[in-house]
Amino acid sequence: LGRNGEQIKVFSLEQLDPKKVDMLTIVLVGSSQTRKFKLPNGDIKVNMGEPILENKLIPTSLVIIFYSLSFYLLSVAVVKLPLSIVYASWAGLGVFSVAILSYLFYKQPLNFPTIIGLFLIVIGVVLVNVFKTD
Repeated sequence: LGRNGEQIKVFSLEQLDPKKVDMLTIVLVGSSQTRKFKLPNGDIKVNMGEPILENKLIPTSLVIIFYSLSFYLLSVAVVKLPLSIVYASWAGLGVFSVAILSYLFYKQPLNFPTIIGLFLIVIGVVLVNVFKTD
């Protein structure tokens, strides 16, 4: 398993040194059921793969419904507009929305450069949509 000269090592997220792993490893860890995040009060919570469907049926169902709706609406937009415009707008506004919602719900701080960057994303999305060619 893996590439020649590589080894599989098992360790906790606290021991993970991003400088010593490749992008595939980071994506696999990020996609796994292990989550470590900071709560609004500053405590660290580690979720070690709780079964999603057993204790979070309603939120899981809502995520599936809204992701499905999102991809459906994206496919409808792509029929009428160029893919590059639609995807750039979708991705840019998604980043902006996640940052704002993280600030509002999880009290994650937004420093001045981050706020400027978020507004540059919005300005970029507006410019791309206003000056698109048909």
